[in-house]
Amino acid sequence: MADAGFCCEKCERLFPIYKGIAIFISNAEWRNFFNKQFLDYYFSDEWRAIFERALAQDDYLEAIKLLDKYSDDKKWQESWANRLSEPWLENEEQQAAVWAGNKRTIELGNVSEAKMILDWPTGPGECMRGMLDKIAKDAVIVSSEINLLTIFRLKKYLEAMGLADNILFVNNDVTKMPFKNNVFDLVTAFGLTVEVPDPDKALRETFRVMHAGGVMVGNGDFYHEGSESIKIADEMNLGQIATEERFLKTARALGFKNIELETAWEGLDTDDMPDEERCPLPARGDWSAYTVIRAKK
Repeated sequence: MADAGFCCEKCERLFPIYKGIAIFISNAEWRNFFNKQFLDYYFSDEWRAIFERALAQDDYLEAIKLLDKYSDDKKWQESWANRLSEPWLENEEQQAAVWAGNKRTIELGNVSEAKMILDWPTGPGECMRGMLDKIAKDAVIVSSEINLLTIFRLKKYLEAMGLADNILFVNNDVTKMPFKNNVFDLVTAFGLTVEVPDPDKALRETFRVMHAGGVMVGNGDFYHEGSESIKIADEMNLGQIATEERFLKTARALGFKNIELETAWEGLDTDDMPDEERCPLPARGDWSAYTVIRAKK
């Protein structure tokens, strides 16, 4: 059973808390997000079968339990443990830049001074795990991720390592965050520019939940306007801020200031094709710039 639940004051909708995870994604919303196009693009046959089975459940709690069960898989636990050290890109220079970009993101965020930190989309925790030994003892990290299977795996891994004490795990859509205005003094976002459907809304929500003077740091890929990557991103509704021009226009319109961009790597993608569990960006042979971003509210 779920641990407990809480009711939204505005809509009176009941949300469950399951094994310490606040779940704001309904079964219907899962079905909408993890649609066939998304599953075909992002997931291997094994992952797709897992999600299709969970999404087919009419009982919301049974779907949650099923994803919890799959997260106990030993093979995946080992994969999670090695996620920060094993390369997933074929280009060694690009891979090194991504790892360095994560460290630079944490540096720019001055995480040791932050008390309330929002990390989205947490995924396997590349950014979040890198700052756990740097945060203050009384700091809180809210780990925000739409993929509940990913949350289960990460939470179990961190608990086994004794690293979950300062973390609150939330299953939510970052384009409509369940947090009040002006809560966080630091937001970290790995894959800020490509990983979320409708990133304009995600950036708007990020601005809303930050308090005045708060800092957003993140990283992600920028592409040339009109490139094959942008065409793919637009088709998947991932392209609103996937170029430097689009990002700066949106961020400035929202009110972000002191926006800094640092290029960690740029060049042509060398992968023959995206692997089965990777976002299909950048397109094969396309130019991209892996960029570290810092901005203030």
